[in-house]
Amino acid sequence: VVSQLGRKVMLVVSMLGMGICQFVLGGCLHMNTYPLYQQNNLTLHQTNMTGTTAASDVSSALSMGEEAPSNPVGFLPVLAMVGFLFMGNVGYGTLIWVVTAELLPPKVRSVANSVIICFAFVTGFFVAKTFADLKDSIGYDGTFFLYGGIAILGAIMTFIFVPETRNKSFEEIQMHFRPNRTKVPLDEPQRMQPLETVS
Repeated sequence: VVSQLGRKVMLVVSMLGMGICQFVLGGCLHMNTYPLYQQNNLTLHQTNMTGTTAASDVSSALSMGEEAPSNPVGFLPVLAMVGFLFMGNVGYGTLIWVVTAELLPPKVRSVANSVIICFAFVTGFFVAKTFADLKDSIGYDGTFFLYGGIAILGAIMTFIFVPETRNKSFEEIQMHFRPNRTKVPLDEPQRMQPLETVS
């Protein structure tokens, strides 16, 4: 699949897929937090005069033989999470390390890859650490909407700034980052072989 579609396409599709799944999950959580459906005149998101929550209202209704409102989203949140994990593993979860190795010059590749991996783990820690704070401030739905927006932004930046590296030599890849995009001299044709990574 990678050899047919290319690295850049896979990365963009991966980020778009993860963003869509995050938006779907945020929408499901929003529907559960602020339900738009009512049944038997029971409103789930209101609090009664004694300060009891919607859970006590539901239990009181059930004790009187009333049926609780059905879940409008069903298994959609589970499918969204599975889709998120799948789209992440086919692109930015794995393929990104191949692309970074192809983009970096050989003389700094080992050091730069170490810095990138360290930054990735620090960023992952930051996301995990701030999840509870985001949940308390903007809710579960707002948190996943924010994550989805960041993923879509990442897809746009990947589409604009990341070059395609499939079947490209190192010189051709580096030419993408040159301001004037000058052509590489062909006096050393042996240097123009495509990089041997993922074919």
